[in-house]
Amino acid sequence: MIWVDRIPRSEQGKVQREAVEAVLERHDWAHEGGRAQGARRHWSRPRQLQTRFEIEFAPPIAPATNRLGAWMALLGEDAPLGTRPSEGCEDADTARYWLQQVLRLARLFLQLVRVPVFDAFELIDCAPVDEHRRRWRAAFLCAGPEFVSATACMEVVGIAFRIAQLAQGADPGSPQDRERVFVAIGDELLQPHGKRMPAGKSTLEVLRAAYRLDIPFRPLGRGVYQLGWGSRARRIERSTTDGDSVFGMRWTHDKWMASELLRAAGLPAPVNRLVMTAEEARAAARSLGYPVVVKPVDRDRGEGVSVDVGDDEGVARAYTTARECSPGKRVLVERQAPGVCHRIFVAAGRLLYAVRRLPAGVYGNGRTSIGGLVDAECARRMGLPPWKRAPLCALDDSALEMLARQGLGPEDVPGAGRFVALRRIETTASGGVDEEVTHALHPENVRAAIAAARLFGLEVAGVDMISPDITAPWHANGAILNEVNFAPLLGGGEISRRYVEEYLFRLVDGRGRIPVEVFVGGAAAWEAAAARWRTLLQAGMAAVLSSDVRTLGGDGQPFGLAVDGLHARVRALTLRAEVGALVLVVQTLELLRTGIPLDRVDRVVVIDGDIRTAGSPARQAADAEVAGLIALCRAWDASGTAS
Repeated sequence: MIWVDRIPRSEQGKVQREAVEAVLERHDWAHEGGRAQGARRHWSRPRQLQTRFEIEFAPPIAPATNRLGAWMALLGEDAPLGTRPSEGCEDADTARYWLQQVLRLARLFLQLVRVPVFDAFELIDCAPVDEHRRRWRAAFLCAGPEFVSATACMEVVGIAFRIAQLAQGADPGSPQDRERVFVAIGDELLQPHGKRMPAGKSTLEVLRAAYRLDIPFRPLGRGVYQLGWGSRARRIERSTTDGDSVFGMRWTHDKWMASELLRAAGLPAPVNRLVMTAEEARAAARSLGYPVVVKPVDRDRGEGVSVDVGDDEGVARAYTTARECSPGKRVLVERQAPGVCHRIFVAAGRLLYAVRRLPAGVYGNGRTSIGGLVDAECARRMGLPPWKRAPLCALDDSALEMLARQGLGPEDVPGAGRFVALRRIETTASGGVDEEVTHALHPENVRAAIAAARLFGLEVAGVDMISPDITAPWHANGAILNEVNFAPLLGGGEISRRYVEEYLFRLVDGRGRIPVEVFVGGAAAWEAAAARWRTLLQAGMAAVLSSDVRTLGGDGQPFGLAVDGLHARVRALTLRAEVGALVLVVQTLELLRTGIPLDRVDRVVVIDGDIRTAGSPARQAADAEVAGLIALCRAWDASGTAS
């Protein structure tokens, strides 16, 4: 328990949080003994894993907080809004609230450029600079430099201030105002910062789910992240994992090689021919029988693909289109299989989910014409931010041709629930509609998809099956495995996002966390930690014991590390698959300078205050320094029972 003469407050009467924390850090916890007193608050990310920023800003004279909140909802920001100040409130409340909204916007902007910052920015101070209270100075905390550099963070915060000022004078219900704000975000944020974005849309959604599930993660460079620590760690890049074969990756990027492998394994492969000239393409089409599909061997996303090709002249045109799209100038002519494409997502040897991939189109309501449905859908999509928009529908020549195939015209009124296609197939360029069929797949189709993923050596795969009826077995209706996809999009749509957490549960054991215990003190702390380490070894755990200068491995032998200091050693050990548990000994003040290396640990045991200064074994730390270190370590303890 701590007694103070008064509670530190600002001139507005607000409790000064930093001053209170300074009192806690100065308190001589080491001499209280026993367990930490009082109820422990809910754990949050330690400040040592965050960066402190200071800014000056000028809030609007009359900030339209309601309007800014509406813009935030439109843009997709989901951090808590906070309590809006009432009319006649103090300037400090209004300025603080305005700044909180700007910081919420900055957090969203970082995510838009695929920086995995999910903790809300923490505002820790906000006070006027001048007597007129027109300019204010504030301090806030953001994720540490491991995720975003201080320079990039402040650039994005500056963009958020400018967009917030623009949005304050714009009506989110006005199409013109919406587009003006959207264009400004594109010009200021997405274009300059988007060039630094890692490839692939799946990574951010996977990391967002990991954050919700309390799975620790860290970047390893070039878009690769490690989930978890030591023996429970996994590496991901987009939806791919460290369990995916490089052979499988190569095979999936060559449609001819992939179909040959599927055929060799007795799986339902496409019937196709590899051609090098237009004449070979025509001959292949005649041999296979019309209609055929013509596509490049080495392109994805439906690029260069022609379907329903029904004569020699059409084959020649389709061959030219496919060859121009193919980096290797290789083209496939394929017998057209009946039915619709279904994406079967396989993860860890089991079905994760499946969707029917319909082309771009609209659903009837029994009241509105097809033309009206298309106009309404286009208007809905234009109301969304550009980064959330699917390709726009349009009643162009291709759509009119597709309607005629279905015996329909723009003035017809389709019945409620009827799907009206506006394109022949789903592609990235034209978009499409997904319908979930996870629970409708015939078991034989699931088995074929899983077998294909295993054949390619892929832990995660998107297997595309073309089938007229996915509820029937593939061998009963001529279904084929059209493609096996490496790094299939995960979390790109509402259906897929529902399964990202299940994907992580399969991938990461125990939320990726290994046991970590910390002992604080001098020689006695090392002896106590070593005794605990030996107990873990006897229990069969691959435990590693480490101080800032010495590390012993799970075999009881010295564990060589080419890094200095406890912080660097812990960071290195969490990357090593042979580490099943960590017993750490804090014997210097190093962590006060470097920050703590993990988000939290399972247990902290304070043995004594025999702490030396880092790099100077001759000088003992001052009592205040030791107290600060002990307070830091106890805050690191997730159990709330630091002793």
